Amino acid sequence: MNFLRGFSIWKLHTFQDYLSFFTVFTLGILFFYFITKYLKKQRTKEYALSKISKKLRKLSKKLGVFSTKTDIIKNNKNTDLDIIFVDGRNIILIKVFWWGLHIKGESSGEHWEIADNKNKELVRNPLFDLNSKSKYISDILNKNNKEYTITPLVIFADNFAIPKLKLDKDSCSIVYKDLKKWYKKNIKPNKEKINSNDILNLIVQ
Repeated sequence: MNFLRGFSIWKLHTFQDYLSFFTVFTLGILFFYFITKYLKKQRTKEYALSKISKKLRKLSKKLGVFSTKTDIIKNNKNTDLDIIFVDGRNIILIKVFWWGLHIKGESSGEHWEIADNKNKELVRNPLFDLNSKSKYISDILNKNNKEYTITPLVIFADNFAIPKLKLDKDSCSIVYKDLKKWYKKNIKPNKEKINSNDILNLIVQ
């Protein structure tokens, strides 16, 4: 009977051997329990928004600015915009899913399916609203003669495990782990040192 490579329970002969084995076994269970409890405590939308916002700030070398108070944008209450991030001439409109390990859908589909080991839910395709907000913000910028690139982005940030996405290439979706790679590929550096706060204030006025 082998539990571990090179280890057999038949090698336990003395009371001390059994005590040591069950002590290690119990500590392993307790470690797993507290790690799971810790991850569950942080498995919230608020934590996901904070984690992503801080990551974006770091990637922008602290030149980018963000707002999670997106309900102050006209007609944005109860919709899919969670974070507005401005870095140089780039504006990223972000929807965050803080839970979900298996995601299925199409960029043109009405709904996407999100599931973990216990729950399954159909959610409205977030791209519909992100694209609508992109147009709304684009109109504001055009009226003020501002030229910016607006990019919608959906981020799946479940901290239990890396989500598996079954979405097409036009879904504008990534998992949190790939945010750095996505950012470097899609966002131009703010070499002009543009004051991003001015644009953010213009958008959320």
